[in-house]
Amino acid sequence: GASLLPPEHPYHCHFYRNLAVISDDPFQLYEKAATHKTTSARGRYQAAIEWAELARSEAHSTTIQAYSHALSLLDRCVTSFPTAELQHLVLVNMTKTMTLASDACSAAIEAKQFDIAVELLDQGRCLMWTRLTRYRDSLKELQLTNGTLAAEFQVASRELENLALSATGSTTLSLFP
Repeated sequence: GASLLPPEHPYHCHFYRNLAVISDDPFQLYEKAATHKTTSARGRYQAAIEWAELARSEAHSTTIQAYSHALSLLDRCVTSFPTAELQHLVLVNMTKTMTLASDACSAAIEAKQFDIAVELLDQGRCLMWTRLTRYRDSLKELQLTNGTLAAEFQVASRELENLALSATGSTTLSLFP
């Protein structure tokens, strides 16, 4: 079926992903799916996630490449939405977004590529801090329209932040100064 479509057709990504499931060498097919230029970022992200998970489970040499590509595609997926609210929905509803950076980092550590582990974790951290900055802007808008609600939200956010940080033993970070 794929041979009937022109090479730039976005459905090639789906063909590559489906073929990868039954292939003896799925990694090249997943890479093709994840890097197919005319497929949506979301479709390529899903292919990159599948590639990374399979590569990691089989200790394949492309594991770190797959995770790195997935992080880049996640950023592209999120930034394609104009508002903080829509970006949040993308992050919450897409597969593996909350653990992607730590999964990538731990895969690099397993491969004893410590410099790359730090880079991957930093890439994920930057993606999340960029999103948090946009949410802070939304909080400023809320302060202008309903100061009482904004203050209550800040108190609740600080309590949640302190709870989360107390679980890790760190209390030096503040999301809402």
